[in-house]
Amino acid sequence: MKALTKNILQEVVDFCGVTGLMLKESKEPADYHRSIAAPVSLFPCCIPEPYFHHAIKVQPTMNTLVEKLARDASTIHKVLTPYTAADDFPKRLLAISDKYHATKHKQDVYLGIIRSDYMLDTVERKLLMVEYNTIASSFGVLSDKLNALQRHLYSRYPHLFPADFELSRLAPPNDFVEKATAAFAKCIELYRKARPSAKSVHIAVIVQEGERNVYDQKPLELAAFEKYGIPSMRLTFKESYENAKVDSETGVLTM
Repeated sequence: MKALTKNILQEVVDFCGVTGLMLKESKEPADYHRSIAAPVSLFPCCIPEPYFHHAIKVQPTMNTLVEKLARDASTIHKVLTPYTAADDFPKRLLAISDKYHATKHKQDVYLGIIRSDYMLDTVERKLLMVEYNTIASSFGVLSDKLNALQRHLYSRYPHLFPADFELSRLAPPNDFVEKATAAFAKCIELYRKARPSAKSVHIAVIVQEGERNVYDQKPLELAAFEKYGIPSMRLTFKESYENAKVDSETGVLTM
């Protein structure tokens, strides 16, 4: 059993390396060239199938709700303002909002990449939303790779799975890279129409200093360039703050 466990562990690590199911080992500059396998589960987490399909069904409605709210600055300010006296974070967010809405040029095209996190209440038998991610919606790429890993393990070691397990019961691949890059391409198309004076349009990938989740991001950048010819540029929050400029006449953002 120990030999089998060792073999499976090595196969998982190798699979992660081959497919890019990885993280940077450290955010420290001296170690940034090293990568490690991302934390993974060998077996899928089981949830009742009706709850899975219910979450998919309600997602478009939730997306529409959040999109409408995101465009309603007055409501956002009304809800968050009472908290600014005790918390500096929403205070700074509202200050940024005020500054943006006072500018001449405003965006009229938005793209949201949304990740909803759920937990299953096994007592009440309800699917409960934990949070609705509009910024930190990561692991779209890696989740597809995890799905592929679990399918591979089932094909390779079916005896380790429950006797009644069927491959069709795994969540289907979400094709995140293809769908997300198609959305990026549409945004670039609309941006070029709205800002015809923009010469070289890039996707700006804004990351934290020492970003470890590179392998969840780079496939999107590569696919956008290879399929649609859209280049990208990676900047830290500090770099974007120091270098970003908006042309007062055309509204074009340059880095």
